[in-house]
Order: sequence, then C-alpha cells, then structure tokens
Amino acid sequence: MRHKNDTESLQTGPLWPGGRLSASVRMALGGGIWLAASLALALWVGRGTPDPFAENQPAAMTDAAGDPMDARPGQMPQPGRDAADPQARLEALDKMVEEVLPQTLPAARWRRELTPPLVGDDPDGGHDTGNGTAGTAALSMARNARRSASSGAPSGAPGQAAVFPAPASPEAPTVRVYTVTGPCAPLRLGLGLLDKLARPDAKVLAERKRLAAEEAALGGPQGGGGLNARGGAALSDRETDLPGPELADGTIRIAWTDAGSLDIYDNGRLTHRFLFPGREAQLADLASPMPRPALALVIDDMGQSLSAAEALAALPYPVTLAIWPRAPHARETAEIATQRRLDVMAHVPMEPLARADGKRPQPGPGALRTDMEPGQIRATLKDNLSALPSAIGLNNHMGSAFTGSAASCRRLCAWLEGMGLFVLDSLTTPDSQLGMQARALGMVSAVRDVFLDTRRQTPAILSALDQAAAKARARGYAVAIGHPYEETLRALRTWQDKAQVALVPLRRLVWHLAQERSAGTAETLAR
Repeated sequence: MRHKNDTESLQTGPLWPGGRLSASVRMALGGGIWLAASLALALWVGRGTPDPFAENQPAAMTDAAGDPMDARPGQMPQPGRDAADPQARLEALDKMVEEVLPQTLPAARWRRELTPPLVGDDPDGGHDTGNGTAGTAALSMARNARRSASSGAPSGAPGQAAVFPAPASPEAPTVRVYTVTGPCAPLRLGLGLLDKLARPDAKVLAERKRLAAEEAALGGPQGGGGLNARGGAALSDRETDLPGPELADGTIRIAWTDAGSLDIYDNGRLTHRFLFPGREAQLADLASPMPRPALALVIDDMGQSLSAAEALAALPYPVTLAIWPRAPHARETAEIATQRRLDVMAHVPMEPLARADGKRPQPGPGALRTDMEPGQIRATLKDNLSALPSAIGLNNHMGSAFTGSAASCRRLCAWLEGMGLFVLDSLTTPDSQLGMQARALGMVSAVRDVFLDTRRQTPAILSALDQAAAKARARGYAVAIGHPYEETLRALRTWQDKAQVALVPLRRLVWHLAQERSAGTAETLAR
C-alpha cells in the first residue's frame, strides 16, 4: 500500500474550474506573492525616510559632536531643537547678552572676540573633559588672542564692547568670548542671564502687571516717578520682554566651569564664554554642586574698620562682608574681600520702627524711607549700589518700618528686578515683606535664619552658631548674620562645628537657589 503522502498533491483544491496548476506555475506564483509582500513591508518601514534626491528637505538632526541622531535607543528629539534657524538663534542670544551685560555689570568693561569653536568642553556639564587640559588650552588660546589683539587696541569702555573678528571663515561656527574687567560681581551676570531666559509663572506675571499699572498711575518712568526707569525695560514691557521663539524651547543652558568662566550652550554647543581675569579661583567653585547641609555667614555693618575686615578675611572659612555703601572705608573693605575671594553685599540702611521708649534709631546716610516717592527710592538706591559695584546683592540695615511696608518693598524690588542682584531679608521684623516681594517678582532671595550676636557674649554667640548649623541640617542650608564685634570675632575663631555642616561662600548658595528657581520654572511650564 502506498503512503498517502506519496499520492496527495500539495494543492488540495482547484484554483479555478479548469483543473489544477502545474508545480512550476505554483512555485512561480508563490514567489511573486512573497516578493510583493516584501516590497509592501519595506515601503511601510521606510515611509518616513526622506528621499535623498529630493530638494528642500530639512537638515538631519545632529548631536553636540555633529553625529546624526538616528533613532538612538532612549534618545528623543528635544522640542524645538531644529525648529529655528541656528543663525537666528545666535543673533537672539547676542541680543540677550547685549541687554543683560550693562544691566548686571554697569561699572565693568568688556571686550568681545569671535574665536573658532573651543575644543574640549563638555556640553553636558559645562566642565573641561578628561583632566581639563583641553579646556585649559582653549582658555589659553583665547588669552593669547586677547594679548595679540590688545596691542594698540582700545579697551572697551563701561557698557561697551570692543569686537575683534574671528580668524575663521564666515561660514564656520564661532564662539563669542567676552573678557570682562573692572569692578563688578560676575555672579550677577549669571543671575541676569537665567532671569532673561526664565519664563515666569502666572503669579509673577500678575504681580508685574499690577506693578505696571501702579507705575502708569504714578506717571511712568519718563516722569521720574516710574518704578523701573533704569534704562532697561519698564515693567509694563516685561511680559513681552521674554525669550522669543528662537530661544523659547528650553535648550539654552548657562553654566560655570572649573576654569572660572561663565558659558552659554545652545543645544549642547558652546556659543558664548565670559572670562573674568584674576577672579577664576573665586568663581571656579560655582561649577560644583553646593554641599548639603550648608551654612553661609554674613557679617553686617562693615566698612567702618579695616582691621575688622582683615580679621574676618583671616578666618579659615569664608564669610560675606555686608558693607555700608557710605561707610568711610567701604571701597577698601570691598577690595580686601575681592583679594581674599570673599563675597560682598550692600548693607543698605532703611527706616526702622520706633523703640519701646518712643525713640527712633538713626539708620545713617543713604537710608530708604517709607515716605519716599518711587523716584527718590530709585535715586538713593542707585547711589548706594554704585558705591559697591562688586556687591552680589543687598540686605537691609535696620529697616523694620521700611521692610514691614509691602508697598515700599514692591517699589524697591521693582527697580532691582532684572539687575541680577540677590536679595537677603535680614528679618528685623517678623512681618518683613522684603523677601516676599522679591520672590513675587521672580528674584532670587533668602531670609536670615539666625542672628548670631543679639546677646554680645561669646558663649551665647557660640550657641547661636550651633543653632544655625542645626537649621542648616534641618532644611539643607541656612543663613546666619553677625556683626564685627570683638565677641563675635572670638566666637568665629573658636567655634567647632561638631555636625560637619559645610561653611560655604554666599555665592554658592545664591547660585544654587537660582538653579532651583530655574528648574522649578521649567517644571511648572512642563506641567
């Protein structure tokens, strides 16, 4: 008997009534069907691939190294990454820098050079790669270019930049390298750039609108009574004074480097670098994350005695000198701070409340009062800040009456907004409005946690230092304020922090808070 597999055909039924197909025909038909299916599958898979011979196609997306980003695992295109023309983005960044520089560093001088791309920068962290030699070589190249260009070249005047063309061809991408000299607080430039790129939330915009209405009611900046007439954008323009579509996609990053420069990256590519000769060591620590817990110490009432400034500068840890702008040794004290890599704050006198006995303390010259018109507040504050161009911000001397007035604090902060200044509320009254109004306008601010020397005995001051360290451990950071009393100096020399809280320069805390604010704004927008 024959096995059924030897008698049954592979074709079990007729294709049409005429009979069965031969084996060769069936094989040819099956091959054709297979080819058609393969072609259809290939067309479906490659439906989004651009035709290499078609014209006017968008450029391929590339990463920071110039390699195509073709469906890499876990890597999604960033919104707006290739939405704007790179040249338009660069021009928008240039415009932003030209606006922010004179507002944040009004007494500085700067020179701009166009250089070839600086090799060795890490676009992810803003730090030099490897052992830092590539980034150092890039900085040396820029410095050599400056030296060669400076022979017979005029220095940039305050508020102006001398521009030197790049040796590369116009088509090659260039880096804008700014050399900033003269009295200034470099941190303010970083804060100003972050503020310019931030897109305020609804509460900040509502507060700016309210202040703009108040500004208009008082006659506007042209009449001398405006709230924001410093030569920049008025508050009524701040809502439209936001990053344009070229810069609104969240791909611009501001970062300090281990070499002490401030860099701007666009989509991971270095576009602008700011150098501060002689200040590199002071600024390099901004490239590292702030340790936690951290404690920043501020010493008020400086500028009366140079010996006190020298004693504080000799401490084994950093303190910030809050200087009376009109003190007899204000400038010399600020110079000592700069030489010793210490931060400076403007300790601005403000109107206090009367004491229990009815007497009102005198805050000193240059004080802000609650009965001042906005124009008077602006003029007085401008004089105070002009005396200390290296100040990273301000805090109040006395001022319980002024800082307790929401209207006065709004007018003060409205003029400061956009200048890259940090606001520290000394909290001389429990209902102080200074920090609250600064935050309402989107400024970087903090509030004093502990007064060290309310009782001028060394044991009490040591106990207050322990209390400040405990607050830092509880929240992650704290700010303590003291005064240049002999008892305070003795306590600062002998205090031993048993909890190992990091004593950090105020600038590190300020930059940390600025980054937190910027990240919070981005998260709010994402939601």
